[in-house]
Amino acid sequence: MGGPEGIVESIQILKEGKASASEAVDCKWYIRAPPRSKIYLRFLDYEMQNSNECKRNFVAVYDGSSSVEDLKAKFCSTVANDVMLRTGLGVIRMWADEGSRNSRFQMLFTSFQE
Repeated sequence: MGGPEGIVESIQILKEGKASASEAVDCKWYIRAPPRSKIYLRFLDYEMQNSNECKRNFVAVYDGSSSVEDLKAKFCSTVANDVMLRTGLGVIRMWADEGSRNSRFQMLFTSFQE
């Protein structure tokens, strides 16, 4: 995904036929901002079916790549905070095991220049 703004949401997994409602998922969304821009992420909807069980379900945000050293935030409890990325590449990862597929999120991304 790219551009000045847009929506990333877990329902895309089902809409695009990536997995059925009973399968475990490990999905990544890549967001690329325009050149020399940064990315701001705001959760519009967020609910983990098995909250506080990070081994069962989580949403992670990476800044620059999807490598462990670029992990900016990981959410698996009942609250997800806004995140500001320092680069123009953001990666959103959702992991949910078979028993956590009712977990969901919807996130607005906005690019900006300082």
